Amino acid sequence: MKLAFQKNAQNLFSQVTFLMVLGLMATSCNKETEEPQDVLTEEEIVAVVEGAMLADTDGLAAQSEDAVYIAEQYTVKDGLGGGPCGETMDSTVSYNYTDPRITASYNSTFIWTLNCNNNSIPQSLDFDRTAEGNYETARMISDDSAVGDWLVENIVTGANYVINGSYSREGSQTSKVRNQNAFTSSLQVSLDDLNLDKGTRRIVSGIASFTLNGSGTAGRSFSYEGDLVFNGNGSVTIIVNGHSHTIDLY
Repeated sequence: MKLAFQKNAQNLFSQVTFLMVLGLMATSCNKETEEPQDVLTEEEIVAVVEGAMLADTDGLAAQSEDAVYIAEQYTVKDGLGGGPCGETMDSTVSYNYTDPRITASYNSTFIWTLNCNNNSIPQSLDFDRTAEGNYETARMISDDSAVGDWLVENIVTGANYVINGSYSREGSQTSKVRNQNAFTSSLQVSLDDLNLDKGTRRIVSGIASFTLNGSGTAGRSFSYEGDLVFNGNGSVTIIVNGHSHTIDLY
């Protein structure tokens, strides 16, 4: 009888242990199922930031070039009315671009005010730009608007113009890669000493931080952060999730 009791106890212990293991496995599977997945892939995040940077999508590279072009006119005698210190001026342009890689169409408005010293010598330019339109690249279709709020310095001194301020771009996008996700996004960029060569008007250095917020399929929201490093060879490195992606701006 004692032996039979030991066998029954062992069987009961084995059954309880087996049930506990099954329970742990089920709990583990549920946790894995419940863990939220990223709404956007890293490739899609990079594509959104890329679209906001490129010159051919009327991105930051093009808009910063326009800003320093305006500033440049005040270094030339009689440029833009002879340097009206303290006056606010504006201009509107339309932009269309088509090649095998990119198509884009935007309408932009510039508003600027020239800041001078007591001798009426230009010192800096308050430059605001708004743009609205759409673009399509190999990786993304976007219908969006952009706002730049910048201070352009070093107008008459130094080898480079220097821009500080903020840049934002928001709208709706459809990815052309992976799952072809459709989503809305708002990209906020904070610029830190963006340097543009006074000869080429192209970005040669500078850094920035960005946040990308929005919502995707079934209203799932997302928020990502990253950094930008503008290189001296006409490119920018997008850093997100600890990974670096370098793209050509021009």
